[in-house]
Amino acid sequence: MAAPQDNAPLLARQHLKQATFVSLWGGLLIVSLTALFILVGGLYWEYTWVAVILYFTCIHSTLVLFGMFGLIKALAGQTWRFPLIGPRNP
Repeated sequence: MAAPQDNAPLLARQHLKQATFVSLWGGLLIVSLTALFILVGGLYWEYTWVAVILYFTCIHSTLVLFGMFGLIKALAGQTWRFPLIGPRNP
């Protein structure tokens, strides 16, 4: 008996792979660089929190917009690759 992922269309598997891969990388980038900002600047320096909030807001918003663009491409039946951190298309 074939596994469920083997029965899914190639386009659906590609978009699911993109979403999973980028979610993991995006989460890792947000957490690790936020921790780095806090380690370098300290918890009590105001500019540390300004940098953390700006970084989190900009990166998270960018990933959400790319995710919406990927969803649009998936609904249109087209392949798409996230810039920089997305895995290569088959």
